[in-house]
Amino acid sequence: MIKNFFLKLLVTQLSLLATLSAQAMSRYNDGDARVWIENNNLCLGVENTYKVGGVFLSRNAQVDENQLTLYGVSISRNDEGVVWENYSNSETKQGLTLNTSTCIPYGENIDNFATPTPAKNLEPGIYSILLRAGDSKGRRAWFSTTTCLKGSSNAWSVAPAKVNENAVGFARWYCE
Repeated sequence: MIKNFFLKLLVTQLSLLATLSAQAMSRYNDGDARVWIENNNLCLGVENTYKVGGVFLSRNAQVDENQLTLYGVSISRNDEGVVWENYSNSETKQGLTLNTSTCIPYGENIDNFATPTPAKNLEPGIYSILLRAGDSKGRRAWFSTTTCLKGSSNAWSVAPAKVNENAVGFARWYCE
């Protein structure tokens, strides 16, 4: 009877652990990407924190307190598809070091990265950004955002994309 109790307890704990670990991995992103204009160039970067899985719940980790390595950049324009992709050929130590002050200039290929989709010319519109990274502890650190690019090549500006809760798909996003 005691042996049966401990067996059930062990199975329950393992089931709970597997469920909670899967819940943490079901996130599309772990933190927010940041987009800004610097010297009339579109810069991509990351905010201060990202979520990491724990035994029971996720918690926030500080970007600048953990060594993050960038493995991939993907940008899509909502009405056009992918406009730039740049990925490391290996998810080992061959990525770009990433911190909160890092500016990844749009369209500039990163050393030792493959470019399956060369950068297309930017146009005003809604863009989805995904930065794939990992930290020195082997944890995933993916950052994403959806943003509005306004203006022209001589005077770009960036604004947050708005969400229409009544629409679905790409139609959910709009710029003011």
